Amino acid sequence: LKLQFLYFIEHHLLRTMYSSYYNSLSTNKATYECPEPPTETISSLGWSNVAGKDVLICGSWDKTCRIYDVQHQGANIQANRVLQYTNDLPILDCCLSEGVAFFSGCCQTAKMVSLSSQGATPQVVAQHDLPVNCVRFASQAAQPVLVTAGWDGKVKMWDCKQPNPVNQIDLGAPAVDMDITEDMATIATATDVTVINLRSMAHQKYNLINPQNDRPVLFEQIRCIGNFIDKTGFVVGSIEGRIGVFWLDALNNRRPSYQTSNQKAIYSFKCHRQDKDIFSLNNVSFHPRYGTFATCGSNGEITLWCKDNKSKLKQFNNQGNPISCGAFSLTGDLYAYAVSYDWSKGPAHSNPTYGHRIRIKAVTEDMAKFKQRPKTSATTATATASSRTGYTPSGLYRYR
Repeated sequence: LKLQFLYFIEHHLLRTMYSSYYNSLSTNKATYECPEPPTETISSLGWSNVAGKDVLICGSWDKTCRIYDVQHQGANIQANRVLQYTNDLPILDCCLSEGVAFFSGCCQTAKMVSLSSQGATPQVVAQHDLPVNCVRFASQAAQPVLVTAGWDGKVKMWDCKQPNPVNQIDLGAPAVDMDITEDMATIATATDVTVINLRSMAHQKYNLINPQNDRPVLFEQIRCIGNFIDKTGFVVGSIEGRIGVFWLDALNNRRPSYQTSNQKAIYSFKCHRQDKDIFSLNNVSFHPRYGTFATCGSNGEITLWCKDNKSKLKQFNNQGNPISCGAFSLTGDLYAYAVSYDWSKGPAHSNPTYGHRIRIKAVTEDMAKFKQRPKTSATTATATASSRTGYTPSGLYRYR
């Protein structure tokens, strides 16, 4: 009875206490909608800084790659489409690096074009046997390379000067998503994550769905991945509305319960769910300064999390349509996201009249940085109950 009473306190009294707090965070202030958006599903967004200006790149299934010049001062945001390139087939991924745009897609190639060359035709710099759904430029590798991964299960590195890759790694399954932080690349398939050191080319594959001699943290296929900003691990999102947080130290040493040397245990938790409905995660993006991360879901919600303190920092208002992708700017002052149907529920739920939108939100420290809240007697009592029952107030569950 005592535990039930404490459970009641946490679920009812505390939620009532903090409801106004979360509602105040879930506002649409300081949000800007970009003009001239794509006409089909938006597949990828990315940022760069060119001549001191923020530049946003967008790839879409309408075969276009669009470049936006973004200016902002605090919450005042203005964006203009300055360039547009048309591909032969739908674009699945894109990125920017030092004034050069890269995009790849169903044409089984990756192309490159300089933003300073007005009217230039994009040049093919990478080739796969099947569509290329991941492309990133690694400027801090042993030598600057373009890294591509595709449905053919290959990861290839290109110097953009010769027709053959300088390195190649076999994933054994189609690539799902990829992230690169400095010289660390992580490529996810439906069940595995391969981590590559781009300086030494040493790589290690980790099976996250069916790990040997350990209980799984994830149960359904991986959908997206994002690296810790300090390169000590990564976060993956799955189609079952679940996030897994993994430290490389724990994965490599196989400590009990996947714990690191400083007792940081690998864990997973449920998210992007509404009652009994479960939605896929479409994107994970880390804030470049604070190390917190944002997730986008098919339920139309964007949520910011702190992995170290296992907390939800902020949740944006539901956008009314799936969020297909999102990305923080290089400074972390802006967050761009695409409100675009992801076809997760098939053509029956597609609403052409809603269209596809690119929105940019100003990011403040209060949104993206974890701040310790003062403890109250009620939260202390709930923490005591949690240690006895295994329940965590933040909604995080290890191995569940």
